[in-house]
Amino acid sequence: MAVMSKCGVIMRDPRTNKPKVKLYRDKGTGQLKGDGLCCYIKKESVSLALSILDGSMVRDQEIGVERSTFELKGEYDPSKKRKKLTKSQRKRLEENNNRHFKWEPEKSRAFRPVCECTVVIKHLFTLDEMEADVTLGEKLKEEVTETCKRYGTVKKVVMHENNPDGVASVTFENVENSDEAVRTLNGRLVKGRHLEVSLWDGKTKYEVAETEEQRERRLNQWSRYLEEDDGEEA
Repeated sequence: MAVMSKCGVIMRDPRTNKPKVKLYRDKGTGQLKGDGLCCYIKKESVSLALSILDGSMVRDQEIGVERSTFELKGEYDPSKKRKKLTKSQRKRLEENNNRHFKWEPEKSRAFRPVCECTVVIKHLFTLDEMEADVTLGEKLKEEVTETCKRYGTVKKVVMHENNPDGVASVTFENVENSDEAVRTLNGRLVKGRHLEVSLWDGKTKYEVAETEEQRERRLNQWSRYLEEDDGEEA
């Protein structure tokens, strides 16, 4: 196969998906006879193999290459006729053939994955701060949004309020914006904590599920907050 594939893409059997390459054996001894068959997807590959491989040396042996011919040996037996390809087999054959010759532009060396449009900010808050002020999440979200607008168009800001690392994520319109945010914000001092700002790797999940205890405390905090708010209005 390594030798024959130099001249083109070898066809695959749509039934087995194996390369259509066959080495003939002696029926009596089972030993290889020294000849074989190779089917290419493109007929031009056959012409190329005839001009390049015929008479070439492989493993110190000269090989001969010729166009195959098929002749009926004996009487025609309809029972040995191969069944027609199924719809799925025809589809697989077409997909395999197209895949080899489909042109796709190469990605630029400067190509950046979409996930790098998102910036991850750590140590923005503590869980104690979140529990002490039920409105802190929304306040910080507004502050982060306004701050990050300096670096470009902000598409989304998410506060991961239950994450012990105090995480927020900001998605920008492009990587130039996110790069600028990382350069400017990383290491900034906030309430005695240094922010750790980096591009998202596209895999790490920062959302942490709220425990039943945390949920109960949060609801109690909201109740107290609303009662205080009503008292001020009265």
